[in-house]
Amino acid sequence: WRPKLQNIGGVSQQDWIYSLAVNPNTPNIVYAASHEHGPLRSDDRGETWYPVVSGITDGSGRSIGVDPKNSSNVYLGVWHRSGVFKTINGGLSWVLEENGIADSKIFGLAIDPIQPTTLYLATYNQGVMKSTNSGLTWLPAGSRLPSIYGLLVDPSNHLRVFAGTAGEGLL
Repeated sequence: WRPKLQNIGGVSQQDWIYSLAVNPNTPNIVYAASHEHGPLRSDDRGETWYPVVSGITDGSGRSIGVDPKNSSNVYLGVWHRSGVFKTINGGLSWVLEENGIADSKIFGLAIDPIQPTTLYLATYNQGVMKSTNSGLTWLPAGSRLPSIYGLLVDPSNHLRVFAGTAGEGLL
């Protein structure tokens, strides 16, 4: 292991990377969700990084995901109850999608690999949320437990979604 992304906010600030996503169609492109400085992108498999924050108004990234069928679509879930930021141009500009999730503390994000217009959010305060229209609107989906940390859509059965919780194990 070698450090590749350090001192995002400067040498006097610490920062954390909560989530990484590799572009499945162009694997040299990697995205990172940083704790307080928004999304970052690498075009050389993680050797060098640069911020992609145009339109980002909340830098508290916790989860990032790339649409497996249209890899220009990238989603960033944030912690400070803003919503999900979406880019349709690989990070050049982002828009906030918040319809139904404006008060959610997002910790995880999963994209259905078969129907990538279907997205799931692991929230710390509202359970699992689901969008079937690429993040434009969100509704509760299944578990309403308050502390969902991670999600995974089963690639062999995209209708099965696993949720990792704080205190309740795996759902």
